[in-house]
Amino acid sequence: MIAMNGSIACFETAGLSPLFYLCDDAGVAEKKSAALATGIRLSRWSALSLESMQRLYRKEPQALEAESLLLMERVNRWVGVPQRSDRAFAWSVRRDPDFVMRWSLLSQTANRIGFSRNYARGYFNARTIAYAAIQLAYFLGFDKVFLVGVDMNSSLGQFYDPVGTQVKSRLDSDFGGHILPHFDILARRVIDSEFQVFNLSRDSRLPGEMIPKIGLAQIDGLIGSAASQPLAPEVGKSV
Repeated sequence: MIAMNGSIACFETAGLSPLFYLCDDAGVAEKKSAALATGIRLSRWSALSLESMQRLYRKEPQALEAESLLLMERVNRWVGVPQRSDRAFAWSVRRDPDFVMRWSLLSQTANRIGFSRNYARGYFNARTIAYAAIQLAYFLGFDKVFLVGVDMNSSLGQFYDPVGTQVKSRLDSDFGGHILPHFDILARRVIDSEFQVFNLSRDSRLPGEMIPKIGLAQIDGLIGSAASQPLAPEVGKSV
């Protein structure tokens, strides 16, 4: 199981320890620093973006002492490495098996859309941490991914937000131009008989023809025999 952002609250309540905890949102790190510290403490491994670590350090510095904490880096946004233009990078990796990308001469945005098969070389942000988690699951060797709580609907809020409070979200503005195109490339060029993604959120804005929507009763049949779960600690740089 992979926990993301504030969803670690659900794991803590249920007494579950995730395999991985992820956060690349500096705003979440700033406002929910206690949740990040809990995620790092409960999970076997955790990975945060550099800015998230910097924000967390201001409020929960001891959390960064965990030996299992890794640095997660976006593709073409590596720490200490000069950034290439999105168009130049997309062209340079067009035959690289680690990356599945679009390339466009006319649109810079199109050159930011992709999927990373090798998390150690970076991940595509897609403006949603759920997409980062899918890339991590692929890299770790899982053959099936079940999305829980990925509604993509800002009007529903988050279950871990304070009661009666709806935290502002950029989901609506990011969905059409960033989130959906990434899931489209995932559906068309990555998902196959050896790697499948299912959505347990019936009301999710992600189209069912893109990411199949299923119910809990269908999970056992889909899982079948236990899949191998190789763990690759080199998924990110050690802190």
